[in-house]
Order: sequence, then C-alpha cells, then structure tokens
Amino acid sequence: MGVSTYLYFANYKKLSILLLILTIIYSIFALITNVIASRNGNLVNNQSSVDYIAISLSSKQTNDNQTNRNYYLIQCWLGVANIIIWIFALAGLKYNEIKGIQEYDDDTISCSDYSVVM
Repeated sequence: MGVSTYLYFANYKKLSILLLILTIIYSIFALITNVIASRNGNLVNNQSSVDYIAISLSSKQTNDNQTNRNYYLIQCWLGVANIIIWIFALAGLKYNEIKGIQEYDDDTISCSDYSVVM
C-alpha cells in the first residue's frame, strides 16, 4: 500500500472518531435534559415507566417554563457548535492532506519532473 492509501484511511479514522465524540456529547446532553424536562412536567409519574415519547424533545416544548427553554436553547446551540466544529475539522483535514501531498511530491522524483511541454 502506498502513502496515499494510508492517508486516505487515516483521515477517515480521524473523522469517524470526531463524529463519535460529537455525537456522544450531544446525545448525552439531549437525553439527560429531556428526562429532566419530562420529570419536571410530570409526564413521567414514577421512575420505572420512562417512555420514549416522554423523554423526546416534545417534553421541553409541552412543559413551557424557563428551565426547559434554557435547555432547549443550549441544545440548539450545542448542535450548531457541533456543525461548526465539523466544518473546521473537514477544512483542516483537507488542508493537511493537500499539504502532505505537496511535500510528498517535492520529495519524490517522477518522470513528469523532466518532461518538456511544447
């Protein structure tokens, strides 16, 4: 395998780790705040009957109070921050890939270095 194959899969490995980390952070925050919002609004009567509908985003919308609004706003901005981090990560990885290709091309000699274009 060549260097380009290694770089190709190394970038996908880094991107998958970043996506996993961002997904875990966002999911944990969303799930915890949805459970808190559903318990504050008495959608869940006892601890053993946590329903999927009760811990969805609708629990923040149906129980309209300041705490749930803050959780909802934080969750939205956390999603925006994840997207911005993802954009910068993709741009940085693409920059490093192009930089690595140029450095590799400068270090290796190929027949195109000696070709003459007429």
